[in-house]
Amino acid sequence: MSSSSKFSDWQFGTDCLYRTTLLNTLSQRHQVGVITGEIQMDGRPLGIEFQRGTGYCEQMDVHDPAQTVREAMEFSAILRQPASVPKAEKIDYANKLMVLLELDFLQDAVVRSLGVEQKKRLTVGVELAARPDLLLFLDEPTSGLDSQSAFSIVRILKKLSQAGQAIICTIHQPSSMLIQQFDMILALNPGGNTFYFGPVGENGADVIRYFGERGAYCPPGKNVAEFVIEAAAKGTRTDGRPIDWDHEWRTSREAKGVLAEIDRLCDERREKPLPDVELKEFAAPMWLQTTMLTKRLFKQQWREPSYVYAKLWVGFMVGVFNGFTFWNPGNTIQGKRSGSHCEGFFSRAD
Repeated sequence: MSSSSKFSDWQFGTDCLYRTTLLNTLSQRHQVGVITGEIQMDGRPLGIEFQRGTGYCEQMDVHDPAQTVREAMEFSAILRQPASVPKAEKIDYANKLMVLLELDFLQDAVVRSLGVEQKKRLTVGVELAARPDLLLFLDEPTSGLDSQSAFSIVRILKKLSQAGQAIICTIHQPSSMLIQQFDMILALNPGGNTFYFGPVGENGADVIRYFGERGAYCPPGKNVAEFVIEAAAKGTRTDGRPIDWDHEWRTSREAKGVLAEIDRLCDERREKPLPDVELKEFAAPMWLQTTMLTKRLFKQQWREPSYVYAKLWVGFMVGVFNGFTFWNPGNTIQGKRSGSHCEGFFSRAD
């Protein structure tokens, strides 16, 4: 991987397990199992600054439903950008992001009122508000969206990549329109092995040429993504003869070209000195974290008071109601019995 990359990478496979596992491994979020191999950034092993310089958008949009769009963006910017950046600059950066993501007209809307596509944009915006200078990872950002909404999300990602943000993205069942928005694709077969990694080309020309040279021909007008997935799943040429796509890729000139390009980038970037920046455990100081979280909690309870009302009812009203059950029981037999139970209860409690 190289931080100088300005293209969006698109990776897909026949099983979402391989896509998500690969993305979690690359982003250093995978903590289960045994991982072998070597991951480098700019020709160097990953350091503690890697996760600070990357953003990760999960498949599920997890937000505080009582926050507004502006508050969510500013909350991420203030707490996740370095403490040396002035607060006014962080807020100004969040404002520019809202315009870029076309969320400025929804800046005062609470999260629970947003649609699925708008929440997905907010997820991207919250990660970008941290100002990742290396990579932005996205795990299937189009899941659960219709074709128009999916194209809108990918169009915004394309706009970000053209602005200089390096993006690694997994996607599920892309349409022919979506695949044209990506610069390169990494295709995995059902075993999780690479069988193509290269450019898409105009109308999928580069992908069609690669598989056509090996006897798998894409019919005119067919979705290139579906053709690639079908070719990997079947493991046969167009005439029905079997073919090992993994071996074909490993021995292809395209694979050798990719390895040569990786070596060139590593040699080029390795020569550049590392920035002399002292990273602390947290980007924001503890006092700022405490005040920001306290303000968010109070706003949440003010806008969604059902939890506070439930606690007041259970802790106060129910106690008062049960206590007055034994108030002035009277001199009847039932009253004496109730009063004796009450006295016995309090004496045992004492």
